[in-house]
Amino acid sequence: IYHLKRENVLVSEDALARQREFEAKIKEMFTAREAHPVACVDTFGCQQNEADSEKLRGMAHEMGYTDVDDPAEADLILLNTCAIREHAEQKVLSYVGRLKEYREKNPALVVGICGCMTAQPHRVKQIRERYPQVSFTLDPASLDRFPETLAAVLEAGKRTFVTGTEKPDITEGLPTARALRHRAWVSIMYGCNNFCSYCIVPYVRGRERSRASAEILAEVSSLVDAGCRDITLLGQNVNSYRGDCDFATLLDRVAALPGDFLLRFMTSHPKDVPDALIEVMAKHPGRIAPQFHLPLQSGSSEILKRMNRKYSKEQYLALVEKLRAAIPDLVLVGESAERIGATHCLLFPSLAARGVTGENLTLS
Repeated sequence: IYHLKRENVLVSEDALARQREFEAKIKEMFTAREAHPVACVDTFGCQQNEADSEKLRGMAHEMGYTDVDDPAEADLILLNTCAIREHAEQKVLSYVGRLKEYREKNPALVVGICGCMTAQPHRVKQIRERYPQVSFTLDPASLDRFPETLAAVLEAGKRTFVTGTEKPDITEGLPTARALRHRAWVSIMYGCNNFCSYCIVPYVRGRERSRASAEILAEVSSLVDAGCRDITLLGQNVNSYRGDCDFATLLDRVAALPGDFLLRFMTSHPKDVPDALIEVMAKHPGRIAPQFHLPLQSGSSEILKRMNRKYSKEQYLALVEKLRAAIPDLVLVGESAERIGATHCLLFPSLAARGVTGENLTLS
């Protein structure tokens, strides 16, 4: 069980050096065989999973793999999974079932399943027992152990299932292969302490841990220097960031960095929007995008209470008013444009008068 206290523990440099040794060993093995392995990383779920997949690709590159889009051509297939809904997990399991055919055609194929789904012991047990084509699983808190886990498979043919990490840590310095040169995800915190009644995130991503602001500033600066122009700060509840400063202060510091770039952030929780955060957004027009991810969830205060969302319909509407007053051209981004665009007038009849319409609600 994770503690609710925010206690940030960095993965040690010795532990990272050990993983780099595994990376070098695997690359040397492929070089000796004159092999040119290719890897396919397929991502399910949220932007945090996209960011994690970029780290998986980065580590795979260090081990000698190049990228391929077609899993039928791959020597290594990584599925970075989502567990937010049962349907998402069933979709992955269906995909895994089809990979049996690929494994039969290529017995050397390595299949790894990562992400939120593999933080659940019952899913890992199911995968181990029913899907022999899967070589390993790796939960989100153990992402840095990818080289070590892959080495166990390649060297000893040993199926490995990593799950249930007692206390997830923060890992700095992992290689990252970004999908796009001009746009980047920058994770600033991990996990969640909110325990909404319908949500599995605190159980699969752990409790909140925040990166040091200096590490975040250095990462953003390096991205801008490399030509990145669209940068999104990420967190399960990004505005509950509590590193060595609060989120409003961090956002102000990032926005003040030199260079030509646009800054965004997601996902926000409506209960964690202080006046200071709104003031920082209004302070940096042209640098911070006039966009705010403000999940709607329900138009009923009673349902919101049962969801354990910690705010009411009235508080949500008051926050919309405050945001609009400070940033008149603000775009509110909700959970689902399909759902919200069709029903917002029924849930919140007064939203239209506040400028919240189908035209300025977009997909998250």
